[in-house]
Amino acid sequence: MASRVFADLAFGPKIVIPAAHVFYVSPSGLSAAFVNLKPLVKHHVLVVPTAPGARLTDLAPEAMSDLALAAQHVISVFGTRLAEPGALEPPPFTCAVQDGAGAGQTVAHVHFHLLPRTPGDFDRNDDVYTALDAPDSERMPRSFDDMAAEAAELRSWFEAVEPSPAAAAHTQ
Repeated sequence: MASRVFADLAFGPKIVIPAAHVFYVSPSGLSAAFVNLKPLVKHHVLVVPTAPGARLTDLAPEAMSDLALAAQHVISVFGTRLAEPGALEPPPFTCAVQDGAGAGQTVAHVHFHLLPRTPGDFDRNDDVYTALDAPDSERMPRSFDDMAAEAAELRSWFEAVEPSPAAAAHTQ
């Protein structure tokens, strides 16, 4: 698969995600994935529609469908790369959406949090939701360069991978 060209991405009304932090764009271009400024676990990433939409109900059906397929594809590729040698199944993930400020959404743009999980990453498994709901000010932001390096690593995972069959069928 040829390398895709990445562009800066509007995330909510005031935030621009630099192209260097984007590691995946869906075949349709309706969804993209980028590294998280303040991750809770290693490779905690966000998958977003490329068009603005604050709430799930703001998305057109094709955008919602593409977003779900993009999240599935990112999890699939991550699962292949992060699986323990000889594992019979891919590692678990938490996939979370905070739909509206009352649900903890801090940026008015639909986004899926994808968090690869490992045993013991939280004291209690459901503590991940408390951590997601904690104020952003409680986590330290990473540097531009650290985020760009992670995105470059993740981008390399996708460069040799064809779109998932579901995503390919969706764009036809």
